[in-house]
Amino acid sequence: MNPKRTLKGKTSDWIVSEYISGKTLQKIADEIGCSKQAIHQHLQYCNIPRRPTKTQNKCQKYKDILKGLKKNEPLGRIVPRLKTSATLVKRVAQENKIPIHKEIRGYGPIDRDWLYTKYIKEYMSVSKIAKLLKIKTYPTVVRNLKQYGIPVRPRGRYVSNNMNLLRNKLWLYKAYVGEGLSIVQLAKMSGSYYSTVQYWLKKHQIPNKRDPQIKSM
Repeated sequence: MNPKRTLKGKTSDWIVSEYISGKTLQKIADEIGCSKQAIHQHLQYCNIPRRPTKTQNKCQKYKDILKGLKKNEPLGRIVPRLKTSATLVKRVAQENKIPIHKEIRGYGPIDRDWLYTKYIKEYMSVSKIAKLLKIKTYPTVVRNLKQYGIPVRPRGRYVSNNMNLLRNKLWLYKAYVGEGLSIVQLAKMSGSYYSTVQYWLKKHQIPNKRDPQIKSM
């Protein structure tokens, strides 16, 4: 740390001591008449780590942000409602290990159960789901499928000899064991036969659901 470095007439020692005493960056910035970012950069220069957000913000706003995140309120609603920044909301979510829900135009937050029902059980395509949500492109739907761990089908129409899904051991294991899809559902998704799915399950050495070995996983 360079004690001779100054900011608006205040030395580094003074700025660091004020920050360590518990003052926030905004309070220090108001006292010496500069921006909050300038104080932050000055502390970085002095190798002084930032205090955790939870320590800084044991206030009502922090609690309100946390409450909104727990209710699955999307980022686009929390920020204007609480008049806060998106960065603060993301930091609160990261500290408490809570996923941030994004609002989709015309629908709202994409619910996992709803998406699973439409994509897996009703066998609806990504494009149709995108139209249902009133969004122009489908990458948002694909991103949410991957985020929720729902197996994504390859693009294009399926013919009887299309076994790209079944050849993918990781996808097949995740769909059959992780998601609990039946062999009939897998056959429909891959455009193949019941016996074909059984063949690839055996080839990939994926145990049958009736096998007690699979229940212990």
